[in-house]
Amino acid sequence: MVLGPNIPTIVIGEPVLTQAKTPIRWSVTLLHEHFHQWQYSWPQYQSAVKALGLAPPGDTNAMWMLNYPFPYADAIVSAAYDDMSHKLAVALTSIGTDSFRSNSAAYLASRSAFRHMLKPADYRYFAFQCWQEGTARYTEIMVGQFAAQAHDKDATFLNDADAISLREDSIATYGRVLTRLVTRPLKDDQRVDFYALGAGEALLLDQLSPGWRLRYLDSNLDLGAFFPPSD
Repeated sequence: MVLGPNIPTIVIGEPVLTQAKTPIRWSVTLLHEHFHQWQYSWPQYQSAVKALGLAPPGDTNAMWMLNYPFPYADAIVSAAYDDMSHKLAVALTSIGTDSFRSNSAAYLASRSAFRHMLKPADYRYFAFQCWQEGTARYTEIMVGQFAAQAHDKDATFLNDADAISLREDSIATYGRVLTRLVTRPLKDDQRVDFYALGAGEALLLDQLSPGWRLRYLDSNLDLGAFFPPSD
């Protein structure tokens, strides 16, 4: 995704020239970028991002979004992040069970502890990445789910093969999110880890705060704002 002259523009390679292993995966990746296009087209986007106060003086190309000096290698921060991400994976895998509420509460407590150990600017960066990139990853999961469900209701919507492929892609993406939450040290992949954590938070919000998506475009740029208050 690049920002053209006042028009957010997607630049993506042809399927055979990308890492996408199937046409469906390429198409879902394209929709991921369309989600970013929608974010950037929100009239308040630029002012909300500027209000985060994260861009260094003179930065005009938003490279700080990639290069912000978050303390990825700090051992204490990394340990707290690992605890938080593992608890998120436990909460997600317990959806529909009696332990879901307690596991969700454990995640939110760990998230709060992580937030309070960070400098305010570092937390704003983390939250922003989860809000922007994590929700785009979540969209990949939901696109496949919704498309397959629509096909189940109306067989004329997609053919059987595409509906199956979309459902399988959604399941595989969900699996990759869970795997990254429990296996990837923060210092190794750095901001890319926030894609999975943000996607996991969005999936958790579907259970804890149904309808949160209607309030997604919020100037806080923080999915944490949508979690219910702690008891």
